[in-house]
Amino acid sequence: LCMPVKYRTKAYLEDRYYHIYNKGLDGRDVFLDDQDFQFLLTLLKRYLLPMSDTQDLRFKKKPSEKRKDESLNLSTTIYMVAYCVLSNHFHFLVYQRDAHAI
Repeated sequence: LCMPVKYRTKAYLEDRYYHIYNKGLDGRDVFLDDQDFQFLLTLLKRYLLPMSDTQDLRFKKKPSEKRKDESLNLSTTIYMVAYCVLSNHFHFLVYQRDAHAI
């Protein structure tokens, strides 16, 4: 069993699964209402779903905005396997396809 170590740089390898999590300081809530949860889900969709799946025809974007979204999208390098979001923390299980994605 390997425990996390503070102040150590971890090497992330390609073709591996990783558990990514974050907790509120002193157990405090980080998601205060439904709008906070929805914002997180919007970010996950924007950056982790393939671009064709995230296009919303209700909003027309300038070509420069589309290029920016495409350059920030990580769907070709990280695959979201599962996630769990609670009021004071979240967990992501991701599969990293590229060594430099995380």
